[in-house]
Amino acid sequence: MQDGIDIRFIIGVAAILTALVVLYFIILPPSIPRSDTRREASVDRPRVPEVGVLVSAQGKIEVQRSAESWTPLRVGEDVSFGDTLRTDAEGRASLRYGPGIALDVLPDTELGVVRRGDAIRFLVSEGVAIADVRPESEAKIQFTTPREDVIAETSQGTLGVLAQSDGTLQAAAIRGETAVSAAGESRVVPEGYEVTIRPGQAPPVPTALPRSLLLKVRWPAAAPRERRQRVTGVTHPGARVRVGESVVKADEKGRFEAVVQLSEGGNTIGVIALDAAGRQRSERAPPIELDTRAPTATVETDPTMWE
Repeated sequence: MQDGIDIRFIIGVAAILTALVVLYFIILPPSIPRSDTRREASVDRPRVPEVGVLVSAQGKIEVQRSAESWTPLRVGEDVSFGDTLRTDAEGRASLRYGPGIALDVLPDTELGVVRRGDAIRFLVSEGVAIADVRPESEAKIQFTTPREDVIAETSQGTLGVLAQSDGTLQAAAIRGETAVSAAGESRVVPEGYEVTIRPGQAPPVPTALPRSLLLKVRWPAAAPRERRQRVTGVTHPGARVRVGESVVKADEKGRFEAVVQLSEGGNTIGVIALDAAGRQRSERAPPIELDTRAPTATVETDPTMWE
């Protein structure tokens, strides 16, 4: 009888202890140590390079940091989030963001740099820029306009963009696919294709990149009499064209036009076309001789007429 009571007592105590343990885990579940939480978050979150380094340059390269004035940017210096970079007509800049991201900024280009989550976003006011993203990079690259209403991005590819001052953005998938989005719609641009997105419009169907960049120019007469002369031509639709000191945009059919101001005497005019893939084509006019001076009138007389 005593043994039966002891067994029941032991069983009852064990049941009470088990219930207490179960209640403990229900009411007070064990928490993950803070150090483990931080470690997991750091592993899951892509590492976005904080700065880009200018590794090569030609022409005039300038940077504007915050609200400061424009200052020259030299090889080895950094470009941080919030900075704006610009190149002149002869300027070209190559930057590196970490081990897997390269950015090339072509002539006549201005762009700002910001961070958006796991992406480096370049706000291109105008001009041409090309980003190459390799697998070792954990970040992605986005191009947009200052309004940020159209996005072209890549995480493992080469993406070129051409931005116009009116907010139009051309995106070219040079290597790998590119994703574009605007007006609430998204589209994939396959390798070797491009798309032109206009302000407030959804991305249209991509078109194939031509194998080469076309450029044909009609020059002024070799001996004009007026200073102002018109230069016309045809190139890739939407391309940026520098005619002398002016930069113009080719229309939907690739036609462009610019007026140049000639100087008295000999003149040389150059035309440079640039597309979203970074391809460049140039032509130079034959010598142009401007003579605006009125012809000198001469009167010949017979010396004997006064005799």
